[in-house]
Amino acid sequence: MSHVNQFGQNLFDPFIKSGLRLGAATIVPADNFAIPEDAPTLLILNPAGAVDVLLPEATAAREGLTFLIYNISANTITIKASDDTAFTTTIVLATLEGTLVTCMGGVAKAIGWRALATGLST
Repeated sequence: MSHVNQFGQNLFDPFIKSGLRLGAATIVPADNFAIPEDAPTLLILNPAGAVDVLLPEATAAREGLTFLIYNISANTITIKASDDTAFTTTIVLATLEGTLVTCMGGVAKAIGWRALATGLST
């Protein structure tokens, strides 16, 4: 009986469970930049000015979708729902702040995503 050597294998763009993608992207977002559902988990944002960033719509099919978002700019980033409305707890990233956001599934839009608290979140 033979076996296949599994050492030194590389996985490219794996999809794990319901929403955790490995990978990173550095993006210079314009205002109302919509994060695509299939974006990598690590998003490094470097906007030229203060911007709103829109998360995908919170649906039951997207429950567990997770993004780790960092702001490496000198500008403020406000993270909002897909239709540009604020969440019940506003998610704001100041300079050099980051947060982890997770989709809670098909719940009310205002609470469809939850984030780790940031200094400016209210």
